[in-house]
Amino acid sequence: RFTDALPLGLESRCEELLITVADEYNCPEMQDRLNAQLPEGLRIQHCGEAKADSKRPLPDAITYRVKLTDKRFSQRELEQFRNNETFMITRTGRKGKKREVDLCEVVDQIELKSEDTLDITLRITDGAILRPAEVLKTIFSLEAEPLSRARILKTAVR
Repeated sequence: RFTDALPLGLESRCEELLITVADEYNCPEMQDRLNAQLPEGLRIQHCGEAKADSKRPLPDAITYRVKLTDKRFSQRELEQFRNNETFMITRTGRKGKKREVDLCEVVDQIELKSEDTLDITLRITDGAILRPAEVLKTIFSLEAEPLSRARILKTAVR
């Protein structure tokens, strides 16, 4: 199982997969055997042992690179966000429960790389993982359509 399964439309360079095997394997051998079966461009970079039935804790933060295809990020809106002590949004959970979230606590870092590309690091708070599209939609007053065409790449986990 994946620690944090990505929603449709997101790419990743750093996914973590926990698997259970029936026999004992040494990690380098397992990594080599699995890599031999994977399609080109997909590789296991690290293999380690975990206790049976162990659950991997959620990471502290996740970094994404977001590239818009037909819109631009506004430096002015980014500065407005940075100048706020709080920036509250209301999220509705799967069961319809509403919850207030302060984006100033969730956004660890945000940096414009160009007018159509930025890097954003989002903290995991109270077990809730906010996705970059949800955050950027609010900060930059973007419509859902341009965000649905954006290239969003998960680049780091810590």
